[in-house]
Amino acid sequence: MRYVCEVIHLKHFVIRYQYGPKEVEECMSAWWRKKYKAPLIALLAMFCVFGVIAAVNRNAIWMVPSVTGVFGFLMFVVRERNAVGREKESIEGTYHVKDPFMRVEIDHEIRTTVSNTKNSIPLAGVEGVTVTKNMIVLLLAHDMSLGLKKDSFERGTAEECLAFMKEQVEKNRRDRKKFSRRKK
Repeated sequence: MRYVCEVIHLKHFVIRYQYGPKEVEECMSAWWRKKYKAPLIALLAMFCVFGVIAAVNRNAIWMVPSVTGVFGFLMFVVRERNAVGREKESIEGTYHVKDPFMRVEIDHEIRTTVSNTKNSIPLAGVEGVTVTKNMIVLLLAHDMSLGLKKDSFERGTAEECLAFMKEQVEKNRRDRKKFSRRKK
């Protein structure tokens, strides 16, 4: 009998920061842009292609789909702004402060503590990672995200954490592929 053992080199990261309105906006905007990247590209392509067709054919009717692409993009921006506003209100309503203090620990799972509220997220729940100017944003299962402020690492570094999370995302993708193949 053969046993396959995967060696996991556990890293341990500790991040402490205040999750204020600027952090909420940066994290939520990154999540929206990553999640809706393909539709945004399609809207931009629609605007450009139909705009060019209208110009070449000198027929204004071709501008209608182009303008529709612009309205679609504007609707996306409005929805993103509304989502950011709702998240800010939700945080203030839940924690009774505008910028709660957040502590995140990452090792074999992700543990968050916000104003004495503790949660844990399995590493298998990390579906993606994106980077902004000031944050590493983890894209989690169930349309959730978690922002990690780059300059607030008490243990480990932002660069090490980013590399670790990218490895974890790839591992999760491989595991999901294996699982989906077994189901068939």
